[in-house]
Amino acid sequence: MTAPRDPDRMIHAFIGEGADRLADPVYDAVRAEIETKPQRAVIGPWRVPPMNKIVPIAIGVAAVVAILVIGSQVVRPVAPSGVAGQPVSSATPSPSVAPTTSPASVVAPLPAAGLVKAGTYRMGDGQSSIRITLPDGWEATGATELRKHRDAADELTFTLFRSDINVFADVCKTDVEPPRTGPTSEDLLAALSAQAGTDVSAPEAVTVDGGTGVRLTVSVPAGFDYAGCTDRAAKVWSAIGNGNWLAFAESPDAQAATIYVVDGPAGRVVYGPGIAAAASEADRAELDAMLRSIALEPAP
Repeated sequence: MTAPRDPDRMIHAFIGEGADRLADPVYDAVRAEIETKPQRAVIGPWRVPPMNKIVPIAIGVAAVVAILVIGSQVVRPVAPSGVAGQPVSSATPSPSVAPTTSPASVVAPLPAAGLVKAGTYRMGDGQSSIRITLPDGWEATGATELRKHRDAADELTFTLFRSDINVFADVCKTDVEPPRTGPTSEDLLAALSAQAGTDVSAPEAVTVDGGTGVRLTVSVPAGFDYAGCTDRAAKVWSAIGNGNWLAFAESPDAQAATIYVVDGPAGRVVYGPGIAAAASEADRAELDAMLRSIALEPAP
């Protein structure tokens, strides 16, 4: 069920020279229907101090300022002749300096849910973060997942995985949390190579916004026996706390996922497109353009 793999060969391919361009517009080898599970972490809302606490403070500060201004008009130093002295002129203020960051460099975060207007957005968890340019028609179903034609036969997805990926030793034995996988790209590739129950392609070198990385496919063959798997699903990885899934649901067909693993300024960045078999060529080209637009966010 699992072809023998050499981790040294895969890692050598990853760090080898001669990186290709990011995107080949061809996903034919992995255009079987893909299921990726979105992050399940619950992030609480930011808390803003109640307004009724801010207002009294602001009023009190204003009152103090007013008293100081009035006092400065009444009490002035007196010249020796008994004539009120002229106020001391203050230094001419220097002109203000415009911020060095232009408005164009400010990128809005991806909305947590709903249809997204065309534009460039920031996605990520503060560590694995990217910028991506979207056309109209895409829906955010989480801060790091995008979908088009949701739940339809021609659905497209894009998922940015969190930085805390942990690979299961066996895709069917997933009733406990997976062992910790190291933080580097080499750590992830080695863990995937050693995993029982999946086939992993030889990594193909890519460059993304100046960062080096690889593209590979993780797959299960047609006729894979899900009966002995926890929840009748082949789970590739998860995060500590049972979230951040990459998994394949029970199906008689072969299934595969395309994965990009890139070394960014803040560490490893992992993301992948999902393309249903019935997706149109126009939609495939649109998703390919989105992949080409990806830029790596600087370290926080």
